[in-house]
Amino acid sequence: MHFDIENSEDLAPHLQRMVDHGVNGLDIMHGELKNLMLMADARFTEAALSFSTFPTGDYGNLGAASVDAFGISVSPAFDCLTTPTGAVSEVDLGVL
Repeated sequence: MHFDIENSEDLAPHLQRMVDHGVNGLDIMHGELKNLMLMADARFTEAALSFSTFPTGDYGNLGAASVDAFGISVSPAFDCLTTPTGAVSEVDLGVL
């Protein structure tokens, strides 16, 4: 039986029974949230197992590119200068 919590001002029957038996509200919420998390995890696992369309094949030489699709250099550049001390060269990649 499905209980439509969104369109009702009543508690789900299993929650109402716990309230009627004097169970602490925090314990009820904790248990219900734990059950919801377990159900969500089970659904996620089921979805992940059904995911079988991972791309396969020849990706080519991934190390040959010198810039990415946005024109940012992907080649590592090391600066061995000793001055100024503590300076770091950085490239702002923006919002990823």
